[in-house]
Amino acid sequence: MTRPPKVNIDWIARQAGVSKSTVSRVLNGGSVSPTLQERIQTLIRTSGFRPSLSARNFSKGRTGCIGLVVPTFLDAWLPQILQGVEEETNRHQLSLLLGSLGEETAFHPEVVKDWIEQRRVDGLIFASSGKRELPLIQEAQKAGLGLVFITGNQSEGISRIIRCDNLEGGRQAAQHLLAFGHKRFAFVGGTLEDLDAVERLEGFQSVLRAAGIKKDALEVQATGWRSINGESAAKQWLARRKANGPTGFFCANDSAALGFLRVVLQAGLRVPQDVSVVGFDDVPTAQVFWPGLTTVRQDMRVMGAAAVRALVEQVETPGPKPTILYPGELVVRESSGPAPG
Repeated sequence: MTRPPKVNIDWIARQAGVSKSTVSRVLNGGSVSPTLQERIQTLIRTSGFRPSLSARNFSKGRTGCIGLVVPTFLDAWLPQILQGVEEETNRHQLSLLLGSLGEETAFHPEVVKDWIEQRRVDGLIFASSGKRELPLIQEAQKAGLGLVFITGNQSEGISRIIRCDNLEGGRQAAQHLLAFGHKRFAFVGGTLEDLDAVERLEGFQSVLRAAGIKKDALEVQATGWRSINGESAAKQWLARRKANGPTGFFCANDSAALGFLRVVLQAGLRVPQDVSVVGFDDVPTAQVFWPGLTTVRQDMRVMGAAAVRALVEQVETPGPKPTILYPGELVVRESSGPAPG
């Protein structure tokens, strides 16, 4: 019985009538004539040849691995980002390292520092980073690693940023509540040090101003992103609830919105008959909670996949690139309705 040929780079080179270095150039995206490129690519495709990833990465001085850095594994949007990141790393035949920096009171950057110092990754994606991540970002920049950010507080010009259009999302939330006849409002959650929260609030305020709503008709309780922050805001509102208090609440994220809803429902109020609540993110819980949460959806799966593509580009061609802005989409469910009375 004739043994099948061993399909490797030598075999491809012999069949194409070229040198191994020419085949390597094609595999690594180098420049060859269009005719030669087509001949070699056809052989690779029809023979089922799979190039050695380790050899390809070694030839480029790379690891073939990227890192995803998140504030904590407890964030409800993380599985959506991970889904998009995983899909795209598989498509690009990349390995993925995942690192959590811990809660605010227990910051643990050591694992990510090791990635940088030992050059275990070709680049890093930071999801929702803030001031505490800045030393890691600076170390990664000094090491020449590719950097991409999903939301967070980075400035333009340092790298590629993937963001939701927070201003437009805030505008959509305000227009929705105004259309239901609400005249007094509150913004709950986030902090005024976080660009995402600031922009969502700014978009919301711009619509109220345009509608002639006075500034004192909007209360701001920006104490944090967790459900406990929404719960605290709800308790304060219930304790001083009065006839001219807020009836339309816009929360900086779904975690704060769901915490707010839990407390007002436990207090016996009806939603949306007594109060309307709009969130931001559209995490999976927003769809199964009752009443279903009206929210501004940002497609974190799409943004996660886009971040990997952007990082691949950043590794290939370093340097600042324009921000990629994705639209938010208002998803109307049962937590919002006509103003009371």
